Amino acid sequence: MKMMVQPEGKYPLHLAIEMHRLTIVRRMLELGTDVTVKDMSGNNVIHYASLASVQMLELLWGFKDCHSLINLPNNEGYVPVMLAIRAANPRCFATLLNFGAELSMRLHGRNPLFEAMQSKGKNTDIIRAIVETSPDLVTERDSSGNTAVHVAMYKTSLMGFMLLKSKEIDLNAKNNAGQTALHIYTHKVRQSI
Repeated sequence: MKMMVQPEGKYPLHLAIEMHRLTIVRRMLELGTDVTVKDMSGNNVIHYASLASVQMLELLWGFKDCHSLINLPNNEGYVPVMLAIRAANPRCFATLLNFGAELSMRLHGRNPLFEAMQSKGKNTDIIRAIVETSPDLVTERDSSGNTAVHVAMYKTSLMGFMLLKSKEIDLNAKNNAGQTALHIYTHKVRQSI
């Protein structure tokens, strides 16, 4: 159980979590498997569970040794709650927050709302969950002066955000380069043509 699987660099516990094998994970934990092991990317068991399911998170949380892992970043700086945001999983996001995950964590100067706005997929629910949990993130800016609207990479995230917070969004807000979100979006469209 302490042998890393190559070439992925994952431990058996990571694989069991990833494959959503609740019974196997429970048994491994009862046998004293080291929950602090990390894969080659620095992901721990809570990182894996944040991408698996609420049930897996709850199972791991029943073992106190997992509690200290909730806000530990991987090699890229992602904490488990940020992975749940990137995966657009509002249930895992809410579960991690209930367990004490910090929403104040920043990745490369971006707050969790910025991360959700840059994620591809149906993420209106995760945007809603972030905004309800921490409404001050709506007006926050990154080091370049960008707002969440400036960094929206996909139509779904932009539309979802605007529907949720249309009264609080300043579409004419300029970043440090003097650009509005519309300037950035039209520049992206021109580059893709």
